Amino acid sequence: MKFAFFDYSGTPVRLSLDGDGLPTGCELFDSASGEFISRDELTPEIFGGRGARLIGKEEFDSLTAKLRGAS
Repeated sequence: MKFAFFDYSGTPVRLSLDGDGLPTGCELFDSASGEFISRDELTPEIFGGRGARLIGKEEFDSLTAKLRGAS
């Protein structure tokens, strides 16, 4: 499975993609639990300019680690 990684206003988000690169699921990092939770209400359209930017896996992992360390 492939992923697309986003920084959504300081929150790591990953979209799972199918073989054609289309989104099949969305997971948002929850700082309170330190885990990713599925968020059905977040659709791909929300990432078209509402405080979200596409990032690479390295930056995504760094942001996730930083948030986990702040808990």
